[in-house]
Amino acid sequence: MSEDTNVNAVSHKVNSISYIRMFFFLLPRLLKAAPVMSIFINIVGVVHGVSHALEMFVNRYLFDAVTAAAGGGALDGLLAPVLAFGILYVSKTFLNGLHNFLYHPWEQKSIGAIRVALSEKCGQIDPIDFENPELLDDINKAKEGVMNAFVLPANLVTLFTFYVPFFIVSAAFLFTLKPLLLLIMLAMFVPAVLMLVVRTKLYSKLEERSAPIRRKYEYFESAICGKESFKETRLFGAFAFFKKLYYDSLMLLNKEMWKTEKKTVLTELFLRLFMLSGYFGMLYALFYYLMRGEISVGSFAAVFSALGTLCMIIEEIVVRHLGNIAKDVGKVQNLVRFLKMPARRGSDEYVDRSGDIVLENVSFRYPGAAEDAVKGVSLTIRSGETLAIVGENGAGKTTLMRLICGIYLPAPGGRVLAGDKDLSTVEPGRAYADTSAVFQRVQRYQMTLHDNIDIGGLGGDVTGSLHKADLAPTDASLFPDGLDTMLSREFDGVDLSGGQWQRVSIARGLHRPSVLILLDEPTAAIDPIEEARTYERFAELSKDQTSIIVTHRMGSVKIADRILVLDAGRIDDIGTHDELMQKGGLYATMWQSQAQWYA
Repeated sequence: MSEDTNVNAVSHKVNSISYIRMFFFLLPRLLKAAPVMSIFINIVGVVHGVSHALEMFVNRYLFDAVTAAAGGGALDGLLAPVLAFGILYVSKTFLNGLHNFLYHPWEQKSIGAIRVALSEKCGQIDPIDFENPELLDDINKAKEGVMNAFVLPANLVTLFTFYVPFFIVSAAFLFTLKPLLLLIMLAMFVPAVLMLVVRTKLYSKLEERSAPIRRKYEYFESAICGKESFKETRLFGAFAFFKKLYYDSLMLLNKEMWKTEKKTVLTELFLRLFMLSGYFGMLYALFYYLMRGEISVGSFAAVFSALGTLCMIIEEIVVRHLGNIAKDVGKVQNLVRFLKMPARRGSDEYVDRSGDIVLENVSFRYPGAAEDAVKGVSLTIRSGETLAIVGENGAGKTTLMRLICGIYLPAPGGRVLAGDKDLSTVEPGRAYADTSAVFQRVQRYQMTLHDNIDIGGLGGDVTGSLHKADLAPTDASLFPDGLDTMLSREFDGVDLSGGQWQRVSIARGLHRPSVLILLDEPTAAIDPIEEARTYERFAELSKDQTSIIVTHRMGSVKIADRILVLDAGRIDDIGTHDELMQKGGLYATMWQSQAQWYA
């Protein structure tokens, strides 16, 4: 299952998605985000478009009346056309303002819905795919496409609700006047279609080339000024180093963009000249028919005055709507492809974590790696026992832990069973049920102390969970606002030391109700003596749980019922501390090398 997802994450990029497929994929999300507003704004668009087209009919009526009055006709004949002109002008102004007023909130609601869909999709992707740089490029591209994911369907809808009614009414007027005028107007759209095709191809290729470069310069930028790295960057005098990398990658991106922009502008210049020839062709035809007496002065004036509006609207369609769609279609394609990627799926069956956990011939390899990180591991973790997993750095400890809890899935031929359920056959949410974990890399959520602990919104005794991790929320020196203390200086709160953050992480892990709890070196920022005390306390708190401790420090593993020794991804030995020390193997060597820390 995991391997299939990896293949899709890479191979789907070569598959192009048509405008129609993207439109019908995204439109329901826009309608769902604001259903009433979506319908109302498009009704307004239709009426607005028709009102612009009616201008030619009203202008002809007005100009013919003015011509008649200037020729000695009755002035009373001007009242109705002037009134019609005034009503139409006021209506157009009102509809234009209303249309623009509604568009912005519709856009914000829709973009918000698309962002939620992107976040949900990221949560459905198999975690191992996040080790694949191809997927990271895909996510970067998808994020770039969020803003434009509204533009494509919204602009296409606008074409049908505003511009199509406008051109239908305008075409009817021109056809009844002279069919040739209609043909000239239609010919002026040829450049628009050609520009759309050219822009689509050029910018789609640009986006494929840009995403890896963009991800690099974003990383270099974070190395220069990101909170996690700026101290070391300054200390080692690496600012100039990262600045050059950032500058070089940015220049490379600008170079790619410039090549595409140059080709686009040159093509558009040629096509705009063709459009201009259509404008002059329309003028010539109008003068020709007027001089021959085949159209009235009012008809001439109506079309002549509307010709500027007609060209402006064609320009608006080409540049603002179709042009923007074509320019960003590659980004939208990447977003749609990402949202359509197959996610890790399985049955919705309950996974009983209270029984034994059985690993059968479990192997695992990271994407792009030359060899397996875990190799043929078979193991039974007994219900309620505390198992410590030790080994040198790179032995596969963390990888094995992630396989046990179901984050990663083993290679074909291997299984991880919990409650007789193969974790690769169930929904990820079910695989993680009744499981908690504390990881070495602490997540420092920029939220209150309470929300950092109750991250899943589970409720319960947050204060009790903090006390279990030896943190006192009433300590004003650490938490001036108690549980409501904001743990982020960026949001006018406080920051904690590395060890204190790890205790917050431990409290978070203990707070989640669980049958299985895993600790992946969560005490790395705590000194060895204090670490041993923390593990002893943890053993007391988790007596009724199956517990797995991953560490390369040996002083804490004596609390475990059994100790699993890993070496290069394989099981080197397993047993109690005393049994392993008597054997004098790898475990004994590791213990003796660290014994002075715990004297």
